[in-house]
Amino acid sequence: MATENTVYTRSGKMTRMMRKVRKIYFIGIGGVSMRVLARMSAERGYLVSGSDAARAEGAIALSLAGIPVFPPAANSPIIDADMVVYSIAVKKNHPEYRTALRLGIPLVSRADFLGFLMQDYRERIGIAGTHGKSTVSAMCSAALAEAGRDPTAAVGAELPPAHDGYRRGGREFFVFEACEYYDSFLSFSPTVAVVTNAEWEHPDYFRDLTETISSFRAYLSLPSVRSAVVSAEDEGARRAAEGLAVPVTTFGIGRADVSAGEIQRFFGGAEFTLNLRGEVVGRVRLRVPGRHNILNALAAAAAALEAGAESRAVMAALSSFRGVGRRLERRGELDGVIYYDDYAHHPTEITASLSALRGEGRLFCIYQPHTYTRTAELFPGLAAALRLADSVVLVDIYAAREENPRGIESRSLAAAVGGNARYIPTPEEAAVWVREQARPGDTVVVMGAGDIGSRIFCGELAFPS
Repeated sequence: MATENTVYTRSGKMTRMMRKVRKIYFIGIGGVSMRVLARMSAERGYLVSGSDAARAEGAIALSLAGIPVFPPAANSPIIDADMVVYSIAVKKNHPEYRTALRLGIPLVSRADFLGFLMQDYRERIGIAGTHGKSTVSAMCSAALAEAGRDPTAAVGAELPPAHDGYRRGGREFFVFEACEYYDSFLSFSPTVAVVTNAEWEHPDYFRDLTETISSFRAYLSLPSVRSAVVSAEDEGARRAAEGLAVPVTTFGIGRADVSAGEIQRFFGGAEFTLNLRGEVVGRVRLRVPGRHNILNALAAAAAALEAGAESRAVMAALSSFRGVGRRLERRGELDGVIYYDDYAHHPTEITASLSALRGEGRLFCIYQPHTYTRTAELFPGLAAALRLADSVVLVDIYAAREENPRGIESRSLAAAVGGNARYIPTPEEAAVWVREQARPGDTVVVMGAGDIGSRIFCGELAFPS
């Protein structure tokens, strides 16, 4: 019988099992990360299908590409699968998960399967960190592509212009996000391991910052790692890299191996010199806003240079980079008001995004807290970060995989923010209120890691794609 939480990749069992696999079924196939794996599997000749509870754009796109997507059910086509791939977000009482267990169909986590697929690539650049993984992965992939290295990339956000997290490339370079949640990134085999930062996140798994840093240290110490790229500015990242046996390249705006100098900021971006070990390489004109994106660019530059890209190509790619989906993504302008869509859901991310959007007009933020555990444990930091906006609307918490035993509510967070914060239950109602209040010259950011972006920008604020 299949057992739960089996780590196939590290034991070698995965490779042996895959010799017998022809049909793969994905639970939650419509998510950005899962549909990347589905597409990679189909391109390798496997018969791929899956289920998704919501008929999201991603699921529809897979169906149009010939990959069948079904509503989840105990009697779904999963019964004919040779293997089932699931994400951590799938609860163990999910009907298809239970069916696979009952029938003895091997259950493989998304992380383990990605770990298996990446073994075919010679250079594997894994981007880890509490914040910035998607943007750095996309920037690094763009830099390697500009350098003619034709990377394959698996990113947890939509990449323009394809609106997908997958870049199909050659088998030489593979750029991927390495998520720390449930120690998922320990299933991977990066040759270049990047840590952008290491803060306490995922309080439903990590007990504290010390445990978080230990996890990142284990990632940097994986046997496959030949070199590491680590933030010189982030204390957690520095602690995780202490005493590593492999060469470490640091990045940062201040003193670091790869750094930025002569920074000139403007609304929507910044210019800076790219410095390599104290020598000026050239100048970058970054078209995404915020100090955090300068750091993201430096991390991507350090990783791409470590993988062999030329500095000219790196600077060109960074200067033409326009961002990824839901990372301060400009969605459009309506009646003189500019609207952004953002994934931020941690105090550090919220602070960075709101600081980047400060302009002459008022800044409105519609925020959907993500999970009860995170909201409860990071409550003071969330309240302080949200105060950076001139007007804040809190909608109901996005539960994701969780129950709410402590009774935490968005209404309480709105009260803690104080001032111009208010609670409005649904994203749709919040969008109507903000649209009535905003005036020409104002900026509105729709923020959160749940479904708030799709609900608002596919409804009340639908802009042409």
